[in-house]
Amino acid sequence: MEKSNRVLVFDTETTGLPPRGEDAGHIKNYPYITQLSYIVYDCEAKEIVYKFDSYINIDASIPLSEEVKKLTGVSREKLDNGVDMLSALKTFYKHYSTSSKIIAHNIGFDKQMMMVEMERHRESIQTDHPECLALFNTYFEKSKNIRTYCTMANGKDVCNITLPSKFEGGRPYKKNPKLIELYKHLFDNKEVEGLHNSMMDVLVCLQCYLKMVHDYVDTNLGV
Repeated sequence: MEKSNRVLVFDTETTGLPPRGEDAGHIKNYPYITQLSYIVYDCEAKEIVYKFDSYINIDASIPLSEEVKKLTGVSREKLDNGVDMLSALKTFYKHYSTSSKIIAHNIGFDKQMMMVEMERHRESIQTDHPECLALFNTYFEKSKNIRTYCTMANGKDVCNITLPSKFEGGRPYKKNPKLIELYKHLFDNKEVEGLHNSMMDVLVCLQCYLKMVHDYVDTNLGV
């Protein structure tokens, strides 16, 4: 299979949202990835060629809020049976480096979380898997002709959801669509269950990408 036909769609679930302001400078204040999912898809053959979906075994001392448990379906038992982050990064890099395009909904968030985990594991990565340090490196991506595509950013004009200004006298503005808003816009208001499980998010994101970029719907994806 030629690299030019291969795209990687990924999503992360986390223990929370990244900090802002002064707290943003300290990695200890950042959330942890609890689930990583991705699909490698051949756009010419129109089929999934690889699928990864796993909870991440994080330290038991890291708290899980009830809100996160309810939203993502994560539990301490699922995390305890998950893979270690270093192993997940190694496998992700293998498929990232051989894909022509990396896709996500709000890709900036997911890239940031992957890079936070890389920093947390920098010493082990440098010793055991130094190639992973190239993940999301701009120069590496240029040299390998790896592009990125955000369904949220590209779906903004597609959905055209306009909200009033947050400031008095301000102009209305277009909001970034949630994944479900983009999906329903593209697929005649069709509902989808199970979002905020990262594999379901990946499947929905992939279907949105195929519709927007290739004007194609893969009925085998199940969404």
